[in-house]
Amino acid sequence: KFLRTKIVVKADGCPAIYTLNYIPERLLVNKNVEEMCFDYLHEVIWKFCERSLAHALNDYQPVLVNKELSEALQMKRNAPVISCLQSYYDIQDEIVAYNHHFFNPEYYTLRTLQNWDLNQR
Repeated sequence: KFLRTKIVVKADGCPAIYTLNYIPERLLVNKNVEEMCFDYLHEVIWKFCERSLAHALNDYQPVLVNKELSEALQMKRNAPVISCLQSYYDIQDEIVAYNHHFFNPEYYTLRTLQNWDLNQR
């Protein structure tokens, strides 16, 4: 079982990112969910699970907008979006939370920098 929350992040009043947060129920030592604020996940994990985050693994992949995403992001169904599944690990390397983000391409783009060692001869 998981504690699941849904968050819509807006840009200029329009839905830009839709996030589903999952925390395994068995890790919750404080179950007062009315006090939870997901602005900073590391604070939620510390306050409600008494765990310290060490790192996260991010997996980016394209998906098609389904009914839930269409309503949350105000997009047409079957439109392509980039999603990111994040697995958060504590200092014992145990998974303590998952996030699944969906990015509205009108307001969020992904860019990467590929770097080479210029000192090679």
